[in-house]
Amino acid sequence: MRTRLRSYLKATAIVDVIPLRAITPPLFPLREDLGDIDELVNSIRRRGLLEPILVRPIKTKFEIVAGHRRYTACKLNGLSEIPAIIRDMSDRDAFEVSIEENLHRKTLDPIEEARAFKLYVDKFGYGSSTELAGRIGKSEEFVSHRIALLSLPERIQEMVRRRLLTSSDAWEIYRVSDSSKQQSLAETAVQNDLTVRQLRHAANLLNQGVPAKEALNGIQRREPDFDSMANLSKPRSRMRKGASTLLRVALIRLDNLIDEVDHGDRGLRQELFNLRLSLHLLIDRFLQGAYEDDTVTHEVTAFLRNQYLEASNTKNVSGISTTREPKVFTMFDDFPPLHLMDSREAEKHCARVFDDAKASNCSMEQLRVVSLGELALATFTYCYHIEFETFSYNGNSRVSVVLQRTSTSWQILHEHWSRIEQENADRMVSLEMHSHL
Repeated sequence: MRTRLRSYLKATAIVDVIPLRAITPPLFPLREDLGDIDELVNSIRRRGLLEPILVRPIKTKFEIVAGHRRYTACKLNGLSEIPAIIRDMSDRDAFEVSIEENLHRKTLDPIEEARAFKLYVDKFGYGSSTELAGRIGKSEEFVSHRIALLSLPERIQEMVRRRLLTSSDAWEIYRVSDSSKQQSLAETAVQNDLTVRQLRHAANLLNQGVPAKEALNGIQRREPDFDSMANLSKPRSRMRKGASTLLRVALIRLDNLIDEVDHGDRGLRQELFNLRLSLHLLIDRFLQGAYEDDTVTHEVTAFLRNQYLEASNTKNVSGISTTREPKVFTMFDDFPPLHLMDSREAEKHCARVFDDAKASNCSMEQLRVVSLGELALATFTYCYHIEFETFSYNGNSRVSVVLQRTSTSWQILHEHWSRIEQENADRMVSLEMHSHL
């Protein structure tokens, strides 16, 4: 719908700068409040409004269809006018666009979404939940489940609004028929950080007539019996897993940043290279305390040593390529050509090294692996001794790789290489000693 809407607006809408005094808030706002908009206010103060709001003409004014937060932030900045897309819309079209826009930006909490859906279906009579689902690109089940949350006691709805309970949590609580039992289950879920699976089990017990106290005590006693990955549902473990992902993304973004730096600016490039090395060390230190899955560690270790390393030592360029996911693979190596490479460029890079080499003797040291579900992150020191006709090349690189599980093995999505000069190697040892102290 969003793509269709933008195409239509491009062909039929008017883009203009209009006075803020000529704009009115939406007649039926989807949000009870606009939330914290300080960051948006500061962003507009620094850079201006990057995306126009969407309005429609109503009598002598323009009503906001999408962009109420942006409008308010501009107003708080003392601006007198704002860029806007002006589009003639019916009440129904405007309401549909407003819902879709807020869903896309994820600015509504589940209860606000439910109220908006109910207004569309019941009060305004614009269509059925099936029709609304099709127009906003969601499933009919998604829409009906959201509307059902409005049947929960007000106190539970407030827990959902405050993000103490997720929409999935709330749906399991909704399945309990008695409102007092719903309240007890919701409070227990918040106090004990119950998982959705635990809530489902408790709801089933309550619906089978098990007394509330017995059912809730039983579900807490059953907690250690859940699958071995249950510890990942705890806030601390979830945050650690999220941090692992952030570090992985930081590597790739730093590669892109280095790729944009002028090759003649050696000072800046060297600073960024040092930052990359520090990031590798940070990941190493982080992984020492991260969640480890012995099965994943064994599989990834065997994959890297028996396939990736073996292909390097036999100068089998095609063998190295088969370890990489061809469509999405990327690699950054601070050995020339010093830019982000895809699978084809990476293969040419390896070929240039091995075509002229007489022998290759490489090894992996300090290999660490952390499981991220269907992904894994591995770091190691790659020690290489490559012999050519008239000289041999020796060196060490700190390598981080992101891997994805396949039906039979693993494939590499990203490789990040940082050469370790002796000065930096000494620095790494010093930092590692300091971290242990």
